[in-house]
Amino acid sequence: MVLKKIFQFFSVAVLKILIPSLVFSCFSSISQAQMDKLPDSELAMVTGTALVAFSVTDNVVRIGLDLSFLTHTEIDSMKLGYYAKEAEPGWDNDWTDLQIGAPGEELKVSGLYLEAVFDDIADGDNRVIESVRFGAENVTGSLNGDFNSFTGDVASIDVDGDSIEGDRIALGNTTMIFNETGFYLSVSQDKGYWFHWDEALVETTAP
Repeated sequence: MVLKKIFQFFSVAVLKILIPSLVFSCFSSISQAQMDKLPDSELAMVTGTALVAFSVTDNVVRIGLDLSFLTHTEIDSMKLGYYAKEAEPGWDNDWTDLQIGAPGEELKVSGLYLEAVFDDIADGDNRVIESVRFGAENVTGSLNGDFNSFTGDVASIDVDGDSIEGDRIALGNTTMIFNETGFYLSVSQDKGYWFHWDEALVETTAP
């Protein structure tokens, strides 16, 4: 029920607020232009570029932000997605004693984006949002903490290292080091709250 409400919120935000406002911003500089409602077929061909880049490709609505930042952040506890999965209640992600970046070696993040994936975006009456994804094109730096429950996947750079993929895994104390790798957090009804990094140097200590 919680995930369904999240999907409904993003459906409204993307389709009824973000899309019209971004399309308007693309054409607002033409002072004599007449505002006409675009059908889905024409809207799919519109792409805006600037600080915010908007596009629709197949069934994916994407909003890209030309932003970057550095951070060194310490978090005592972060939890996402408490609900029953296969009749067992619990957290998709339960992380404690997190250190994002390090003193003098901040985590660098650039190319932020938001995506919404639909089953059939052209079907205005029946389209359903399947997942929402928030991510970054490039992440460089480190992440360390006690991963009491981890849902997601991380490919190991080291062929002899520990790749991670699974649902509510107890990783124990883990360090991930990223070098210009892609990242996203996806929310969907089938996978819940799923973290993904394209690749990382991964070191784990069994819980």
